Amino acid sequence: MRRSYSRLSKLGKYVSRAKFDSFLSEQIGQVQGTILHLGCGPKSYQAWTPAREVLVDIHLYPLLNACVDAHQLPFTNNSFDGVLIEEMLEHCQTPYQVIDEVRRVLKPDMR
Repeated sequence: MRRSYSRLSKLGKYVSRAKFDSFLSEQIGQVQGTILHLGCGPKSYQAWTPAREVLVDIHLYPLLNACVDAHQLPFTNNSFDGVLIEEMLEHCQTPYQVIDEVRRVLKPDMR
């Protein structure tokens, strides 16, 4: 029984990820300008969007544009056309502060 559950669990994760990827590619494909990808880890979605993707994480990865804490972003106000956050906020000490930073760096018409 345990082996069957393990296989089903993996299948569920694949199906969910496939649907998420489909939704994400459609959404970020519409963004023009610059997208801030917070907590990107080692992955980039640059191939899915005409926008310039700025990769940011607290851990050092080869493709990063900046290794920073999302609680204090080093970007000017109103500088991004979109922000992508996936599976990161639950790791933040104060996620509301990160959301405030996201609002600060997003252009007013994107909030």
